[in-house]
Amino acid sequence: MNQNNNPKFLDSTSNHIFWIILFTIISIILSGQIDYNSPEYLNIDQAKYRAMAESAPGLNDQVIKPFAFRILGPWLAGLLPFEITVNFFIINFITLLLIPISLYFLLLKFSIKREISLALIICFVFNRYFFQFYAWNYFMIVDSITLLLLIFYFFLLKRRNWFLLGCLIVLGIFIKEIVVIFIPTAFIYLYFNKGKSKDYFHLTIISLLSFFIFIGIRIFLSNGGGEELIEQFTARILRSIEPIAIIKKLIITFTPFGLIPFLFYKDTLEFFKGNKYLLAYLLLVFLTTVFGDHERLMTPFAPIYLLLIGSILQKYIVKVQSAKSNIFFISIIILSILSSFYHLWGMIQLPSRSISMISTAILLIACLILFINLKITSPKPSS
Repeated sequence: MNQNNNPKFLDSTSNHIFWIILFTIISIILSGQIDYNSPEYLNIDQAKYRAMAESAPGLNDQVIKPFAFRILGPWLAGLLPFEITVNFFIINFITLLLIPISLYFLLLKFSIKREISLALIICFVFNRYFFQFYAWNYFMIVDSITLLLLIFYFFLLKRRNWFLLGCLIVLGIFIKEIVVIFIPTAFIYLYFNKGKSKDYFHLTIISLLSFFIFIGIRIFLSNGGGEELIEQFTARILRSIEPIAIIKKLIITFTPFGLIPFLFYKDTLEFFKGNKYLLAYLLLVFLTTVFGDHERLMTPFAPIYLLLIGSILQKYIVKVQSAKSNIFFISIIILSILSSFYHLWGMIQLPSRSISMISTAILLIACLILFINLKITSPKPSS
C-alpha cells in the first residue's frame, strides 16, 4: 500500500514546475497592467525606460541619472521588432516566469524540501511588492532582470564558478547598479567558508573589472542631469531609518510572513549565525532602500527571506508529506493570495489605502497565529 499522503500532482519536480508556471501566470493576470498614459504615471521610472528604448540602437543622452546608466534592459526592449510596449511586456513576462522557477531550484540548492519550496514559491508570486508590482508595471524590466541575476549569483557563488559569475556581474552593471552589493557579499562568503587563495584572486579580478565598468559608465555616458548617489543618500538617510520606514521594510514588505522571523527569533538568529554572508547581504540591501521605495527596494532580499522561512518550516514541519502539512501549506498560500490585493495596482483593487493597511494587519496576524499553532503542536524541531 502507498503510504505517501501527498497528492499525486505534488510527487515530482516536473509537476512542481508546472504548478509554479500556472500560479505565476495567474498572478501576472491578476496584477493587471499600468496605464502608462495616465497623468499620475507620466514622470515615474517607466517613462525614462520607454524613452531609452525608443532611442535604440542609439543611447538617449537626455534621460536623467541613475536611469541613464541602466542601459541594457531598455536597449534590448528597443531592439525587438514589435511595438515598444509589447517588447517590454515580452521581456518582462519571460523574466517573471524564470524568476520563480530559478528560486525554486535555489531553495532546493540550500536543501529545503521540495514540498516546502513549492509552497513558498507560490506564496512568492503573489507578493505585491516583489512580484506583482513588476507584473503590473512591466516597463520595470531592469528590476525584474536584476532579481533573476541575483538568484543566479547565489547559485554560482556556492559552486565557485568565478568566470560565469564575473560575466553575469559585469552584465548586471549594465542593467542596474545594485548588483555591485553582491561583490562584498561574495568576499564575506569566502571568509566564512574557507575560501582559497585562487578564489580570492578570481573575485578580486571580478571586483576590479566591475569597478572600472561601473565608474566608466558614469564618466563617459552623457545624461540629462539628476542626483548623484551620494546626494540621494545624504538627502534620504534620515527618512529611511524612521520607525515606520523600518516597519515597512522588515514587516509589511513580507506580508503575510512579516512577523514570523520575530516569532522564531532563535531560529532566525541561528540561520544568520550559520550564514553570516546572508546577514551582510541583508544589511547591504537594507542600505540601498535609502534611494527609493521602502518596500519595493527590499526585493533583492526576497530569495534569502524565502530561504529563512523555508529553514524555519523545515524544522517544525517534521512530516512534510502529511495531511496536516498540506493543510498548512494551502493555508499560507491562501493568505498570500489575499495579501496580493492592494489599492494601487491589480485587476481587483481594494477601495483605499486604509483598507489595504487593515487587510495587511489582519493577514500578518492570521499568518502569525498559523505559525504559533505550528510551533506549539510540533514536536522538538528536527536538526
